Amino acid sequence: MPTMMPGRMSAPGKSKRGIGGVLKELFTYSNKLIVPSIVALLFAVAGAVLTIVGPNLLSQITDLISDALGGEIDLAAIGRIGVMLLVIYGLSAVFTYVEHFIMATVTLDLSRDMRQDLSRKINRVPMSYFSTVSYGDILSRVTAPCSRRWPTACPP
Repeated sequence: MPTMMPGRMSAPGKSKRGIGGVLKELFTYSNKLIVPSIVALLFAVAGAVLTIVGPNLLSQITDLISDALGGEIDLAAIGRIGVMLLVIYGLSAVFTYVEHFIMATVTLDLSRDMRQDLSRKINRVPMSYFSTVSYGDILSRVTAPCSRRWPTACPP
């Protein structure tokens, strides 16, 4: 693993605000995030609950088979449970897909908004500023608020 030389740029440290402070700041930055994030959370919970219910039904199938080892196996009951398993796992997959789709859309919208804000910030600066200040200082001034607020959400 390469070591960092003194004075070199390194990865940002852990946020002192915690996840609650970061989420509050993100939701304050863009109010459009609140409703889709709550909907995605509900889909994630529903998908997780359905995934947890599935193994219980599998154990019922196993019990039906083990109880009937000496006699006749109730294939109709096993078929009903199997269909319920297909429905449960299918719904779980759909809920998880919808949750991921919503969160990907929210992430892209947030990234677009941040890039537009950054572009507006740069466009407000007079051209004479760019000829008098070094390239590194300009980059630092433009990206500093971004890296302080949202080190993981800012586009590269």
